[in-house]
Amino acid sequence: LGHYDQAVQDYRRALFLDPTRGGTHSELATALLALSRLDEASAVLSDASKRRLETESLLLVNYRVAFLRGDDRAMAQLLQQSSNRPETQALLLSEQSNTEAFYGRFHKADELSRKASSMMEQQGDTDSAARFLAQAAIREAEVGDSDSAQDFISKAQKLSHNQDVITLAALAAARSGKLSQAEILSTQLNNKSPVDTYVQKYWLPTIRSEMDLKKGRSSK
Repeated sequence: LGHYDQAVQDYRRALFLDPTRGGTHSELATALLALSRLDEASAVLSDASKRRLETESLLLVNYRVAFLRGDDRAMAQLLQQSSNRPETQALLLSEQSNTEAFYGRFHKADELSRKASSMMEQQGDTDSAARFLAQAAIREAEVGDSDSAQDFISKAQKLSHNQDVITLAALAAARSGKLSQAEILSTQLNNKSPVDTYVQKYWLPTIRSEMDLKKGRSSK
């Protein structure tokens, strides 16, 4: 709901009651990052490290902190840490692809997204494999490369038709100006998740607003 200050208070209380849970540390650090309280997030992650807690979500939040600090060495070390766990490594490779895209290195970003997707497909997790490709489609649509966006959407949909993939594919299609495709996908999403709060209150309005912009209906 965006009430991050309250979330921080709740997570700090949870840590007081049980400081041994890695998930609580990672969620608290994530809430602090949402509030731009980077030093506090780092302190929470440092406490988790001292307690020898290591989870996929902790590695991911540590990566994001390293990115925000511009610490390339720390990001590389985290990727190395995940090398013996394919699912975790794929997640961090996907995050690294976003880092590369942030710096404008889209060829490298796309290569990493494909690698992350391939790793997850080999693990039998086609939903995550498709999601990584759909996220790449969003990036390509954002910079106006509709052909690449469509290629990623097509490959993602061959792997999975779960809610995340439909959502991201619809948004990428809308941003690429493929309005018929976006309409079909958003209708599927609406029918598939009629009472899902995120879908109905966040994703569908976002997708539809992109479609309205492409149609020149900015006031709508």
